Amino acid sequence: MIVKGFGIEFRSLQKAHLEMVRMWRNSPKVQSNMLYQKTIEVEQQIQWFESINNVRNLYFVFYFKGNAVGLINLKNIDWEAREGEGGIFIGDVNYLNSIIPIGASILMAEFLFEVLDIQQLHAKVLKTNKTAIEYNKGFGYILTKEEDKFVRMVVTPQSYKNKSTKLKNAYLTIQNLESTQKTSITTETIDKENGWYQLLLKGFANRSPNHNFTLTT
Repeated sequence: MIVKGFGIEFRSLQKAHLEMVRMWRNSPKVQSNMLYQKTIEVEQQIQWFESINNVRNLYFVFYFKGNAVGLINLKNIDWEAREGEGGIFIGDVNYLNSIIPIGASILMAEFLFEVLDIQQLHAKVLKTNKTAIEYNKGFGYILTKEEDKFVRMVVTPQSYKNKSTKLKNAYLTIQNLESTQKTSITTETIDKENGWYQLLLKGFANRSPNHNFTLTT
């Protein structure tokens, strides 16, 4: 699957991405903010990919102007409850303090809420990762529980809309983008293999014709 919008491009995680993502994930800046902080070996990465390449998990490598920036995801999706756990990390350190992750987060949230009809996004964040906690709050996440090493957060479509409108408008202005632009989704062979093709067709059939996404199969 390829999703393009807000100046960002998502590409479904595939085997060709695995070594790049593993190197990112093992870098000290990323690893130190993760719940699992051991070094990930090649075989572990392959096994992990095989376990998440299905309709209960959605992982994208996201790009800006052709450059791979990081990984964004929704995992452990419960389709009956319409909820899952979101996450993002920046692999290319040149984008750590840029607005590009904001664009990726906007694109992901609107894709999940508008196309897939997700009703709750959950997040688990290390207590020490104050930057990520405040970042999530900017998109409407609220703290729901504190545990020993991490906090739990949640956002709904309405709380996202209420909180993120100013941030979204500022991003569009800085990037010189139109607020009415359509976001495109293009399916790939892997989507038919892992079941996402059928879910996208169902999602578009059930959504309002006024949403800002187009689908090419």
